[in-house]
Amino acid sequence: ANESLTAKIDFKDVSLSVFRHFPELSIGLQGLDVTGTGQFDGVKLLQCEQMDVAVDLWSAIFGDEVVIKGLYLNKPDIKAYILQDGSANYDITKPEPETPAATSTGGKTRLERYAITDGKILYDDRSLNMRAELEGLNHEGSGEFTADIYDLVMKTSIQKLSVNYEGMQYLRNARADWNATLNADMKNMKFTFVDNDLQVNALKVLVDGWFQ
Repeated sequence: ANESLTAKIDFKDVSLSVFRHFPELSIGLQGLDVTGTGQFDGVKLLQCEQMDVAVDLWSAIFGDEVVIKGLYLNKPDIKAYILQDGSANYDITKPEPETPAATSTGGKTRLERYAITDGKILYDDRSLNMRAELEGLNHEGSGEFTADIYDLVMKTSIQKLSVNYEGMQYLRNARADWNATLNADMKNMKFTFVDNDLQVNALKVLVDGWFQ
């Protein structure tokens, strides 16, 4: 991973279990850290108490693709920064090297579900003068993530949500719950709201339309 990314990844311990997410094989990383380099040197993108990857063992041994039944983050602390020039600390993937066309002989991976438990997120966008903070985040999503077009089904609850935009404090420690289905068109990077149920404190909100 460290060879493929511009950030540094580290963890304290690793474990295998068939009980945490039975009947799948669970690979767990404790004390996971993702730290920036370059202009974000030393900035923590992610600190996570434990990350579990639940793998369908049969597909891993006998299949032509590895089916990841779930990716689980327990108590993650995520800090996302965007600078005035648009550079972001979460843009950590190195570009794929340009090589002559070749045929793949396998190694495909399919993710079916992900979940965050008791998470914290800071989103600080200097280019938009926007800052959002989420605490007590519980979120899960599922979908055919490898398809070009799929429905992303999400369920989210936030204990404390604060949003400041251009110096105006729109929300401070608000309670938010959001159940939604997004139709994702990955080729065109277009996302359409299919169903949604959003509530902020006692206010119910309708979200309709699409963004691209």
